[in-house]
Amino acid sequence: ARNQQHLLSLESHLGQVADPARGSYTHETLSLKMAEKAWACFQDIEAQGGWRAAKDRFRQEVSEACGAKLARLKSGEDKLIGVNQYARPDIRKAEILPAPKIRHKSGPVIATEDFAQAIAQAQNGHIVPCTPAKTEFERVNFAQMIADGGQT
Repeated sequence: ARNQQHLLSLESHLGQVADPARGSYTHETLSLKMAEKAWACFQDIEAQGGWRAAKDRFRQEVSEACGAKLARLKSGEDKLIGVNQYARPDIRKAEILPAPKIRHKSGPVIATEDFAQAIAQAQNGHIVPCTPAKTEFERVNFAQMIADGGQT
């Protein structure tokens, strides 16, 4: 811990810049421009009467921007690695799977007051009741919920 400031100074080259606490001009400028554009967008939405009145126009602008970006990618004006630059056509496209359907469990419910028997019943496929009669089953409920992937 001693001389830590010297170690930091040497490793981060703090002595080689005029003002190390000033920050990065590029990041500060880009952040300021983005904040100004976001504020102008917010004021434009408010001037149109709020989100409900402006959402269709907003969606149209986003759709137009997406279309323009896609056109620039297709023409090669914009480059996106793996899409239109350094793309490997020999690799198959990723398969998009449908979202899994939630299966609701059905079956016998754990019906015992003995903790060991409750664990045995849970391992045999019995379902943990939603409202256990005793509080000692809370750990079984939690473990079963985690084992089921959060579904009860």
